[in-house]
Amino acid sequence: VAIKTGYPIVPVTLSATRHWRFKSWDRFMLPKLFSRITFVAGEPIAITDDSHDQIQQITAVLEASLTQITSEADRISGVAP
Repeated sequence: VAIKTGYPIVPVTLSATRHWRFKSWDRFMLPKLFSRITFVAGEPIAITDDSHDQIQQITAVLEASLTQITSEADRISGVAP
């Protein structure tokens, strides 16, 4: 979609002070009522073409960005990794 529209991908994550954590592959977090939620957005990532090499590069950059901003959101919320 980003390639077709020309819009960048903006990585976004959240963390909550009180939550349930699922034992799934992605460790999904469901905030509990009245918990404080922290949203963190990363830098926009532009995609200029749909070549296989660029898609692999963008995937790596996006993964690194999501890991970094999730750690930041967890730190702000006081959530242990």
